[in-house]
Amino acid sequence: MGKIREPHKKNPFDIPNYGVRDFQRARVYTAEENCSFWKDPSSLKLQEVLDIVRDISFWAGIKEPRSFFERPLQMEKQIPTNVAFAAPDLVCLPLFACNKPYICHEMAHVISYQKGPNDHHGPNFVKVYLDLISSFMGLAERDELRSELSKTKAKVGA
Repeated sequence: MGKIREPHKKNPFDIPNYGVRDFQRARVYTAEENCSFWKDPSSLKLQEVLDIVRDISFWAGIKEPRSFFERPLQMEKQIPTNVAFAAPDLVCLPLFACNKPYICHEMAHVISYQKGPNDHHGPNFVKVYLDLISSFMGLAERDELRSELSKTKAKVGA
């Protein structure tokens, strides 16, 4: 029988490959900032967010993560409340992040964490992210993001 992995203090959410250098993060963030659909996205109602998280989970064939919009008081782990955040079993979306671009970005992390390989904002993440944008936002948005990623020289997985 396998040994149960205890989360490490420095990795309280048990994120796979936690120590791997996130070499493309700035490139991905820059590309997002330059996309028109990231500039003023439509805010969604909380139930709509939950529905999209469920739909993406089904689409990807992963276990649906718990969704948080603020840190529950009973949680021992410190969930950041001023940033969108994902772990293998949860997605934290503050109210400013309750829109499709943020949901697709964070759910690309959840998919990478659950299915692997997790490379943070690396080529595998970018491929999953582009597929999500295509399926849940549209081809024009995917093409715009792909173009901006190319300008930043971000690598895309096969």
